[in-house]
Amino acid sequence: MTNPVKGNAITQEQQRRWLEMRQYTPEQIEIAHSVLAEIREERAVWQAMSSHPLKAGGYIPKHLLVAVYHLGVDPITNMSCRMG
Repeated sequence: MTNPVKGNAITQEQQRRWLEMRQYTPEQIEIAHSVLAEIREERAVWQAMSSHPLKAGGYIPKHLLVAVYHLGVDPITNMSCRMG
């Protein structure tokens, strides 16, 4: 596989790590729904995210918010999203 931006080959290890980072836990998905609910109520994104830290520390990644948002908007088209 080639990285279209850099033109460099992506190693299997890099691909594995990328996929692994996008395996979401039920806790992360639940928090993403809570954060999106606050954003819909016009709370700033970072304020909403920072009010819902993960039990292990840190915060959910923004790409998870996007994935959960897309599932809520068009769940049929986005069934291939890696969750769980």
